[in-house]
Amino acid sequence: MGNTVFRRLSYLIAACEAEEWLPGLISKLLGQDHANEIEVVLASDDGVDLRTRLPSDPRLVHCPPAFRTGPAAARTRALVAASGSHVVQMDADDDVSDGFVEAVISALKVTPAVALRTVYVRGGEEVKRFQSPTLELGSLLDFYGSVICAAPRNWIRLYPAAIAEDVVASIAFLHLAGGRLPVVDADYRVRLHPHSFCAQNACSFTSAYRSGVVRAGWLAQEVGCPGIEAALIRMYRSRIAMSRAYDTFLLGGGEGDYHDFVQQHQNHPVMPA
Repeated sequence: MGNTVFRRLSYLIAACEAEEWLPGLISKLLGQDHANEIEVVLASDDGVDLRTRLPSDPRLVHCPPAFRTGPAAARTRALVAASGSHVVQMDADDDVSDGFVEAVISALKVTPAVALRTVYVRGGEEVKRFQSPTLELGSLLDFYGSVICAAPRNWIRLYPAAIAEDVVASIAFLHLAGGRLPVVDADYRVRLHPHSFCAQNACSFTSAYRSGVVRAGWLAQEVGCPGIEAALIRMYRSRIAMSRAYDTFLLGGGEGDYHDFVQQHQNHPVMPA
C-alpha cells in the first residue's frame, strides 16, 4: 500500500464512563499540539454528550453519543469521523508522557507508521513496559498486551468486533508496513484500575480468544487486510495458552491481575494452545 504524506494526526478515543480521566488526557494532547497538527475524535459510548463536559476547541470532534455499542464500534465511529491523514486509537482512561504528541508527529513525518511505547501503570507505578526499539509480530505476541500504532487512515477499514480488536489493528498495520515498525520513544500509558476492562474481565478471556481463532479469516477481511489471517490465529492461540494458565492460577487460589501474572511467567513461556 502506498505511503501517505502526513497532514494531521487524528486521535480516536472511545469513551465510556471515563470522566475521571478524560479531561486530563484531552488537556495533555491539546496542550502538546503546538503547531495545530492534531484533532481528537471522541466517540461517547455511555450516552453522555461530551460537548457538555469538555471545553470548546476546534480540534475536538464529537461523534453523536451512543450507548453500550462496545469499544470496536465506538472506535469505528471515531475512525469514520476522522479527517486526519493518519490515525491512532486511544482509550479515554489512558495517559501520555510529556512530549508525546511532538514525538509521534515527528516520526510520522519521516516514516509511514510507528508503534507507541506502551507502558502499563497501576496507581502511578509501572507494571510492565514494551522495551524493544522495533515492533514485530513476535515481540507483539510476547508482550501479551496492547502496543498501539499510528498509521495512515487508509490502512484500516474498521475496528472489528472481537476481543483484542486493538491488537488486530496493530497486526494489520505491521503487515502493511512490511513486518516491522519503529517504536516512538515516548510513553503511552495504559492505566490499570479497578474499573478497567482487564480488571472487570479477569478470568473470562479464554473463550473469547477461542472465538478469535475461529473468526480469524472474517476478522482479517473486516479490518481490510486479508493477509493477516495466519498472524491472527497465532496471536489468539498464544493468548489462549496464557489465559488458560492464568485461569488455572486463579482457580488454585492465586492472586494478582493478568498483567502481573504475565510478568511473572514471561521467562517461562506457556505452550501455545
